[in-house]
Amino acid sequence: MYAILSAIASFLVQPVIWITFLLISLALVKSPRWARQLRWTVIAVAIVFTNPWLYHTAMLWWEPPPLTIAELDPPYDDAIVLGGFTRLWATPTDRLHLNGDGNRFAHAIELYRLGKVRRIVFVSGGKTSSQPEIAEADLAARTAARFDIPPEAIVALNTSR
Repeated sequence: MYAILSAIASFLVQPVIWITFLLISLALVKSPRWARQLRWTVIAVAIVFTNPWLYHTAMLWWEPPPLTIAELDPPYDDAIVLGGFTRLWATPTDRLHLNGDGNRFAHAIELYRLGKVRRIVFVSGGKTSSQPEIAEADLAARTAARFDIPPEAIVALNTSR
C-alpha cells in the first residue's frame, strides 16, 4: 500500500502534471478574468518549477554544507550507501555499471580505504528484467569485494523497495 501511495504522490508532484492541469483548466475556463490569472499562473509555474538553478538553490537552503574527508572524525561504524547508483539494465551483466550517482559507491570505498568507516552497508533491492537474479546491493557488494574490501566489512541489505 505504501508503495502505491508513494508512486501516486511522486506522479502528482511532478511539475509537468501541474502545468498540464493548469493548461487544461485554462482551456476550460470561460471567464476572461480567470483565464488571465491562469495564464500568468501557468507561466510562473513553468518558470519556477522547471528551472534547475532555482531548484538547486532551494535544495541548498536546507542541506548542511558537506564535510571534507579531513573533517571526519574516524572511525565511523558504517558508511550507508543508498541504492540508485547503478544501471542494472546495462550489459554485460558481469560488472557494475555506474550512473550519474556512482560517486556514492566510490566515496564509500574511499572512506573505507582511508580508515574513516569500519563497514560499508549497501541498501537496495532493485532488480530488473535484465538481471532478475541479483539485487543492486548484492552487485555492489560483489564489486566492493573485487576492490579488496574484506567480506566482514561489507553488508548488503537487498530486500528494500
